[in-house]
Amino acid sequence: MRDICAKIDNSAMIGGIEFKYFVYEMELHKLKQPFCQLHYYLYLFVHGEGEMQMDDKRIKVKAGTLVMVHPWQLFRIVETKEELVYLYISFTGEGTDKIISEIGATEPITAYEGYAHLIDFWMKSIRRLHEKNALYITESVFAATLSRLVLPEKEEEEENFSIILRYIQEHLSDPELSLRSVAGLFFYSEKYFSALFRKKTGTHFTDHLAELRIRHAISLIDGGMRSVTELSDASGFSNSTYFSKVFKKTTGRTPAVYIREKSKIKKDVF
Repeated sequence: MRDICAKIDNSAMIGGIEFKYFVYEMELHKLKQPFCQLHYYLYLFVHGEGEMQMDDKRIKVKAGTLVMVHPWQLFRIVETKEELVYLYISFTGEGTDKIISEIGATEPITAYEGYAHLIDFWMKSIRRLHEKNALYITESVFAATLSRLVLPEKEEEEENFSIILRYIQEHLSDPELSLRSVAGLFFYSEKYFSALFRKKTGTHFTDHLAELRIRHAISLIDGGMRSVTELSDASGFSNSTYFSKVFKKTTGRTPAVYIREKSKIKKDVF
């Protein structure tokens, strides 16, 4: 694939950001160094290993390293083991201060590791560049990347999983609630979601849901509900026979026995 360099026609700035170039650079050895740029540059390295050198600072870069460089900084990009290939988006505008603050890039040069999963997205996007869509493609790549820097993927996954657990808790009385329904609602495949759920909780989805439903049934019994059928329905079970089976497996007693014990305790108290 040859180098690609697209100059962005900013007839209108978006969010106070004016994009200048979206570039795929394969021939670093042909470029005159050191660099000193007029705008902010966000680099994504896609191949090779090397360093970005600024004064006495040395930042190691490889595939998946993102680097933000401020304007008017004198620096070099040096290959060490393999030929470096990278992409960058250059930008300026009144919205830059807010962005730089949000992603913690207040130093003249800031590196972020672990973004190799963005390489395919950047590469596919730059291949689609045309003068009619260059602004929109560049903005979408830039915005998607910043969203990862503002909220790293691991933190995003933790937050999303907290929402999932809360959703399960709030809908456990729905008999249609299942691994498949929750995975679909949150845009996961069943296989991936099943593995993710076990990784995060240490248990299978069905076991977790069953435990929540039995806890809910116990709270209803403690609150005065005595009908096994009503308990089954209120706890999200499809039928009372299955409810009784799960209840006994979880507590060691059938719901009928548990109800009798609770009733006896209540009589003894009064």
